[in-house]
Amino acid sequence: MKVVAIVQARSNSVRLPGKVMKQICGIPMIGLLLKRLSLSRKIDEIVVATSNHKSNEKLLKYIQKEKYHFFVGSEANVLERYYNAAIKYKADAVVRVTADNPLTDPKLVDYFVETFQNSKKDYVSSGSPPTFPIGLTVEVISFPSLKRCYKLAESDFDKEHVTTYLKKSGKFSMLNIQSDKDYSNQRLTVDEEDDFQVIKSVFEYFQPNINFDWKKIQELINQRPEIFEKNKHVSQKYFKKNNLN
Repeated sequence: MKVVAIVQARSNSVRLPGKVMKQICGIPMIGLLLKRLSLSRKIDEIVVATSNHKSNEKLLKYIQKEKYHFFVGSEANVLERYYNAAIKYKADAVVRVTADNPLTDPKLVDYFVETFQNSKKDYVSSGSPPTFPIGLTVEVISFPSLKRCYKLAESDFDKEHVTTYLKKSGKFSMLNIQSDKDYSNQRLTVDEEDDFQVIKSVFEYFQPNINFDWKKIQELINQRPEIFEKNKHVSQKYFKKNNLN
């Protein structure tokens, strides 16, 4: 089974334009995410899936310079982008990753992929309902299921958000993995500048080590809670309240 991590990334974010290329410890944020993902033992290939929008030129140049695989597809229809990227790179299973989650934990990803492989489910995730921190959600989907979503999803919302049709349609077998307790009130994603400052502080605390897991972040939250106060006011849009994280 070939497992491909597809990282959706764009530069024209509404709330924080250019966030994926913002520097942390001298490296673009997406570079840190890709370096962490590269530590996974279960991912066979990493692909950055971006769009043909002109704002992504700098991002694409960086991905090419760092010799990561990439795919350029539709700006609005991210589901189509995933589907075509999965075809190009011959994926049997896809790990969905978003570039605004640079603290994605490779050990957690490996656990989810292994569970997916053993479960024979169409989809394994941590988001329905969410118990891991926002920004650490893991999704693993079989290629046949991704193909069915692509063929059946009709709304613009489902095409933009990739797995929402799968979750709500009732047509797929799913497994949700929960953490030992509910951490879903913790915000470790980047939508706004204050989010970015939190993530930047986390990487700066651990530098030069980038291979720290999410439990180490929990220890940091307990030791230095003031770091994580900066983005407490930032709201998560549709997903958390609808269990579609």
